[in-house]
Amino acid sequence: SPLSHFIYIIYPLLTVSIQVFYGIDPIITILAFLIVLFYFRGLPRLTFFLGYAYPVYLFGLGKPVYMALSIPIIFVYPFIVGEFVGGGLRPSGFIGPSSRRLITLSLIYTPLVVFRPGLALFFTIQYLYLLFLLAYLFVRLRDVRVVDVVIPRNMVLNRVSKILLGVESRFKAYLLTVSSWGDADERLLSGSESIELGYAPRDVGSLNIGVVIYAFDYWLLTSRLIGEFSREVNVAPTTLVNIRYVLRGLGALLARAGLPGVFGVVGLGEGEEGTGAGKVGPGIYGVFGGLLSGFRGFGEEGFRGARVGREYLGVREFLSGDRPRDIHWKKTVSRGEYFVKVFGGGGGGGGGSGLSLIVIGDLLASSPAELDDVTNKVLLTLYSQARRGNYSTDTILILISPFNEVLYARGSLDQVLSFYISVFQRGLVRIFYDYESVVRDYGSEDVYNLFRLGRSNLFLRRLSSVSSGLARKIYGIIQTIGYEYPPQYTYICGGPGALLRGYVELLFGLGGYRYIDYGEIVSRVEPLLVSR
Repeated sequence: SPLSHFIYIIYPLLTVSIQVFYGIDPIITILAFLIVLFYFRGLPRLTFFLGYAYPVYLFGLGKPVYMALSIPIIFVYPFIVGEFVGGGLRPSGFIGPSSRRLITLSLIYTPLVVFRPGLALFFTIQYLYLLFLLAYLFVRLRDVRVVDVVIPRNMVLNRVSKILLGVESRFKAYLLTVSSWGDADERLLSGSESIELGYAPRDVGSLNIGVVIYAFDYWLLTSRLIGEFSREVNVAPTTLVNIRYVLRGLGALLARAGLPGVFGVVGLGEGEEGTGAGKVGPGIYGVFGGLLSGFRGFGEEGFRGARVGREYLGVREFLSGDRPRDIHWKKTVSRGEYFVKVFGGGGGGGGGSGLSLIVIGDLLASSPAELDDVTNKVLLTLYSQARRGNYSTDTILILISPFNEVLYARGSLDQVLSFYISVFQRGLVRIFYDYESVVRDYGSEDVYNLFRLGRSNLFLRRLSSVSSGLARKIYGIIQTIGYEYPPQYTYICGGPGALLRGYVELLFGLGGYRYIDYGEIVSRVEPLLVSR
């Protein structure tokens, strides 16, 4: 700036030339030369440090001419501090960041008063002037004000919501906006302007968020708090919001769909149950059992869904995965090779009615945001098939709880989609979005490193035992409630479910199942709209 050119070029050269009349001082000449050199070499901190030392030395000489030349520097130096010593804005109150740097620098030279008592006047003038200047600028910052604040009352988990702030100022000033979630916005304001902050909640339920706004004068000498705003917002999972969207379009169809022909809940059994460490445990009948207790066909005796009647369609050759009880023994004996009965109507092995897709979702997650991603992908997978009009095709849904329970359902697509929505609305939000950790809570990278390093410990063996047991249970459920060769399946999980997924994919691959990626399923389907 022109002011810095004057202080670091013209001022040193001017004082050096005055020496011709008052005697040559080699220190003045050396300091002036170094200041100009550092300034042109682009060394701001050294320039700033020596630029302040120069008037201090001139004033300390005690000659009236040099003292008179030093006084103007006291009045102009505060306005170039921020220019030469940069850095981000920080809330600093009455004494702004530039003032702090200037005071720190002056304190370095203040001990020189012991050797040059005349310097006491120099520092006294500087501190009094700085105090007056700060008071004037601090009062002036009252003209910077917040005129409007918009914080949404409802937000969606892991989706960015906009917080809008309207501010205005009659002069140039810097604004620092700090949010309770760690974001900050810095800008130079002149006139009216709108500040926009984005916030993506990481937890569901009621949450208090806020923003604080500080104003700084143009030279960063002082700052003032001009606004502090907070609001209690309600954060809903993306899945719940998208369920409402689905119901707006398919509500009438899903209301007529009824329950799946087969649905139920199973656990690992005695000795293999995982231990829940969250705030909500499995309870007497398990988490899923409690959620489904209101459905028809569920009671305290076992939590098993009712089977629908099966229509006999004929026989075919036995394939891997068919149930022994569906073997057609008369034809098997007469032909000398295995044959199985083929049924229709959704509810049995031996072919079923043309199973379209198996959807497996593991609800174990490392955070509510990751859990929301899993539940939302399950919803989108089922919804994408409905958008294609595949309402009557048979679908199997498998959900695995963090407490090692397995919920299963088989029926037409509209029945399974309606069933999933009902289960989610009955309590998945309240239960699974509020847990801390469970026995399988180990990320895929952690498991890989433990195996790679050849480390075997009790926890890893327990982890492997639970995961392999769940995989066998899931595979057994598929064999029990329906099988069509070769069927396709998709597996949706978060990081902590990686080991279980590996076991499932191994068993399903040996059984002839074809894996289909989630992205391939939902491709070319209009994405769900999330409304505030």
